[in-house]
This record gives sequence, C-alpha cells and structure tokens, in this order.
Amino acid sequence: MRDFQAIKEEILSHIQSENYKRKNASTLYKVLGLTDTISFSQMTRILAELEQEHLIGRTKKGTYDLFERLGFAKGTIVIKESGYGFVICPNHEEDFFVPRDKTKGAMSGDQVIVKVDNSDPKGPSGEVVEILERAYTYLFGTVVKKGKHYYVEPDDYRVTTSVFIKDVPGWNLKPGLKVKVFLTKYFPDGRLDGEIVQVLGDEDTPGLDITTVVLASGIRTEFNEEIKAELKRLPQEVEEKDLINRRDLRHKPIVTIDGADAKDFDDAVYAEKLENGNYLLGVYIADVSHYVHPGQAIDVEAEIRQFSVYLPDRVYPMLPEKLSNHLCSLQPYKMRLVLACEMEITPQGKVVSHEIFEGYIQSIARLTYDQVNRFFKTEEGINNPDIEQNLKVMRELARIIGGAREGRGSLDFNVKEAKVILSKNGTVLDVVLRNRDEAEQLIESFMIQANEVIAEAMEWSKVPMVFRVHDEPKEEKIAQFRAISRLLGYNIPEKAPKIHIKTLQKVLVDSEKKPFGIFLHNLLLRSMAKARYDSVNIGHYGLASSCYTHFTSPIRRYPDLLVHRLVKKYLLNHQEVQIQDEPMVANVSSLASQQERLIERVERDVLDMKKCEYMEQFIDRTFTGIISSVVPWGFYVELPNTIEGLVSIDNMGPDYYIFNEERLEWRGQYSGRRYRIGDTVNVVLLDASKKKRQISFQIEQPAK
Repeated sequence: MRDFQAIKEEILSHIQSENYKRKNASTLYKVLGLTDTISFSQMTRILAELEQEHLIGRTKKGTYDLFERLGFAKGTIVIKESGYGFVICPNHEEDFFVPRDKTKGAMSGDQVIVKVDNSDPKGPSGEVVEILERAYTYLFGTVVKKGKHYYVEPDDYRVTTSVFIKDVPGWNLKPGLKVKVFLTKYFPDGRLDGEIVQVLGDEDTPGLDITTVVLASGIRTEFNEEIKAELKRLPQEVEEKDLINRRDLRHKPIVTIDGADAKDFDDAVYAEKLENGNYLLGVYIADVSHYVHPGQAIDVEAEIRQFSVYLPDRVYPMLPEKLSNHLCSLQPYKMRLVLACEMEITPQGKVVSHEIFEGYIQSIARLTYDQVNRFFKTEEGINNPDIEQNLKVMRELARIIGGAREGRGSLDFNVKEAKVILSKNGTVLDVVLRNRDEAEQLIESFMIQANEVIAEAMEWSKVPMVFRVHDEPKEEKIAQFRAISRLLGYNIPEKAPKIHIKTLQKVLVDSEKKPFGIFLHNLLLRSMAKARYDSVNIGHYGLASSCYTHFTSPIRRYPDLLVHRLVKKYLLNHQEVQIQDEPMVANVSSLASQQERLIERVERDVLDMKKCEYMEQFIDRTFTGIISSVVPWGFYVELPNTIEGLVSIDNMGPDYYIFNEERLEWRGQYSGRRYRIGDTVNVVLLDASKKKRQISFQIEQPAK
C-alpha cells in the first residue's frame, strides 16, 4: 500500500500534465495502478482534499481537472463605489472584472471563487460563484435613521453598503453615534444585517475618527493587568547593581537629537577627531533588553505589537510608558543604560575598527533637529562649547559617511512627507511638510553606519540574526520607470534588463531640483521592492549595502530588541540570555514584516482622512499644484503640502481630450493643450470626502 502523501502528489502530477484528459475517480484509480480498496478510499479522500484546496475541480459528469482549466480562479475582490468589482488573482496577470449583478454580495477584501469569461473583448471578466472567506466580521460606523429603521454607515470607505440594525433597548440609539457592529447576515444582493456590540460615543467626539480606524485594524491599544503588575516590580531609575560590568561614559558630551515632539529617545550620539586624523563615532542605544526579558508579559505583548504606532494626535507604544518614556528613554541629565557601538572611521569614510559593549551614559542635552539645523546655519542657539565642538565634528563626519555611501551607489530619495497639525479638539489646523535638513540626515547617516557594523559583526560570526533586507527591483517595474523617465528627458540605456544602481542614483541627483523631480523620486520609490525583515541576508539594494539590520530603535521596534539580545548572547557572551534562536528569528522577521505593512496602511489611512478633512473648508478655492501622475481616467495633481486630488476627464475644460498612453499625456483635440507629469496647473477644489478619502479638482478656466 502506497503512502497517502505519495498518492496525493502522484494524482496532482497526473492531472497537471499537459496531455491529461478528464477522468472520473474509477478511471484515475486504474490509471494510477491502484489495486486495493484501502487505496481507493485514500484516493477519494485525496480528491476531496484537492477540491477543498481549490487545486482541482469536478465537472457535472463527475470528472476531474485542474481548477483553472475548468474556468475558475481564486482571489481577492475589490468592490467599487458603483457596485461592480475586480478580482485580483496571484496566478493571473490581469484582474477579472465582475459586473454589479454578479458579485453575489461579496464585499471588498473577501476571498472568492470566480467563474472566468474570456470572451469579453474588453478583457477577462467573471462571476462570483462562491465566497470563501469574509474580510469583515465586525465594522465600525455611524448610526443613521432612514424612515423608521436604523442603519450603520461603515467608516471603511471600501464598504459601500449600510448595515441594518435593530433598536435594542439599552443602547439608546440615535443618529450620529459611533458604534461597533457584528455582521449577522450577508445577503446575495449585498445587503447586510448586524448587531451593535459597542457604543463608542458621538461622532463629533475629538479623536474618535482616528480611534475607529485603529480599532478596525486590530492594533492593540491597551496593556493588561499582568503587564501592569510587572511594571510595578521595575525600578523608577537606574540602580547601582545595574552598573556592574558596564563602562561609564558619563564624561563624554553625549547628546540626543530628535524631533521637537519626540518623547522616547532610543539613540544618543557623540563624535571626536582622533590624533591620527581619524574620527571616533559613538552611537549609544537604549538597553531595553536589560529590563524586558523573553517570556515576560511585557515581552509577549511587545512581540505581538512589533512596533509603536505614531498618529497625528497619539502614540500607541510597543512598550508601556514607564519603559518607553522614562526608564529606557535617554533623557537629559539622567543616567541610562545603553548598548554602545563605537567606530573608528577614516577621512574617506571607512570603518577601520569598532567596539560593541554595554555602558551607561548621562546625556548632557536633549537637542532638536530645528536647534541643530539653526546652529549649522548660524552657529547660534546652543551656548555650550562642548556640545558646539561635538556638533561641528559630527557634521564633518556625517558628510564623510554620506559621501562614502553615495560613492557606492546608495539611493537617497527626496520624498516629501506630510505632518498634520491638530487643534486641542482634534480638528485639522494645517497640513505641512516634515523637514529633512542637515540634522535629520546626520542622525540618519550615523544610525545606518551603526546598523551596518552590527549586521556585519553578526554575519561574520555566522550566528542567527534578524536582517533588514531589500531585493533588487523587478525588471517590469524598472522598464516602466525607464519609459516614464525617458518622457522627462532621461534616456536610460536598455542594453541590459537590469539598470546599474549608480545609473538610478544619477537620475535621482540630477532631477532633484527640477519641477518634476519629486515625482520621479516617488516613481522610482514605488518601483522598488518593499524592504523587509529576514533571517537570511540578501543585502539591502536601496542602501547599496551588503549587510544591514535594525539595531537603533529597540523602544519602538521589536526586531531591534531581538537584535540586542542576539548581540549580547553571541558577541558579548551573555550565557544567561535564553532565546530560541532560529525559530524566534524566523518568526519575528515574518511577523514584523506583516505588522509593518498593516501599520503603514493605518498611518496612510489616517493621514488621507485628515487631509480630506482639512480640504473640506476650501471648496471652490483655487490652488497651484503639479501633475503627479497621468491615468486613463484623468490625472492627479499634488499641492506643495503633498495633498493630492484627481482631475477627471470631465473636469479638464471645454475641449475633447484624448489620452496618449505611450506618452502619458492628455491632449485637447481643438486647443492642443497638453497635460503631462511635472506640469504646473491651477485647479479649483470641487469636493473633499473624508469618508471616501478622495479629493476632486477641476482645471481653473481663464476669466472671460
């Protein structure tokens, strides 16, 4: 009798063959040479299993074939506002269009099976035949009343259907309440029934809009009682016993440099010029691992959270405030434990030696980026000779390190980031650009340098490690970038499918000061693979680094905390550090990469929501912006503060506009007017929808 798994592989291999002709179970049994009743029983179980896995399907005649050969596909459906949808399938290059009456009540994000129709000349379409997994069990939304009945309008702009609810005594339902609703019934026509399980408050409550986005994402917001009990056992300040076998670094004028609104200080820095002409760079990182140990409730929670979440009006920290803002935070004038990395660096930017050790510091100043940038420009605002000298040396060294990194091909993206300014009651006062001046770049350079040194030391030791890796971009993405950059005047050679990283770097440097530069930078950034965490080192393409990790932010990133533990165990020979190396490293790398994507989506959702809220007050106002992308349904215009909106085909002006896909431009048939990436245009704000996260512009027409 053959092994169950062996029979399964044999059946699948047989059906996958190009010459396979559909067979029923009895014929398959004979063809596979099975002879006993036990094998037949196994085979029928295997066929059922393969059907459940949607690898094969069964026809009405009882014969079997591959799922896709039978005209089915499995994927994720996205429902548009008008009710139609698209099914995205990993194994198909094109998405399948699903008409409104053939969605079977599926909601955006649902996993579905679609019956494919390739006869449509407009492209592949299909009909949902089964909903495998619902994306939503709960929704957050606002209570509305239509006639005598109550409904919940979901906050999630991807859900376009209101949820019918009953007015259960005790909830005191009224329009405008923010609630959490459990979905009890999904109808084929898309209607939803639900039950309220939590009332969050009135929709006008400050900050409640952000709270519902966070709660809907599943991000953790509270620390449990077991964690609170552990916190009580921690000291208020560093104790004498904590200093044993640590190096005293309090004599050095070490400082922290962060944003003005920062509260947790992971890293401190120091630099000096050595007698031999080299530089000493010290990067001192909060020693969170001294207080947070594997298996503790605090650590278990931190591993689930993976990261701190920063939103316009709040922070959801990875670690409780006693650790993140006090005991582990490198506050000025307070003794704090650190894991130090001191490096000797030549005037050419080469690290000739390094030392990693445990120490304790006492930062002599909490500097802000604005202060340091002001000092670099005016030599004013510090008023401490030791700090001023330290900053001058750091500035020299940062330029050397940055130059060395540029020399090897590192990509420096000049991408604008927005910051939302809120009032005390949570309304948006302004949307401004985050500054990225010399002080910000200095700290970035020092952190990258320390991360590389730590990663290389661990890689050389051939021990388990969490790496920060970045794949080369895919050829099709680079081909798209090459085509668009050519329209903007950059003829990138096509001799090879891969572009040398220094060629990309040259385009970034050359375009930085041009009107379309920011969009070319954004386009290349979108062409890149996503950086991720991995237990296997493949290097970091964007930094042109052969070996890289995240070591410098253990207060707000769990991978950094794990790296600290691995460093202590393998480089500093701390035998008491008990961690399951290989499984822990692989698990944290995978979980961190997933959680990072989730948090990015939440942060982007909140930012887009607040941008739309801000623009609601400016309906009919004129703005000047730059065309950031051109698409078949119009083009997008970005304002100087990163707010972006769509100019649809109908809102370009009194002409018949024709889309040129090859040149990515819209051209007026009669006026000859063109709209291309990088063009400066004046637009009038038509609409800003906080719920839909959409902004609509129209081209300003000249006065008659």
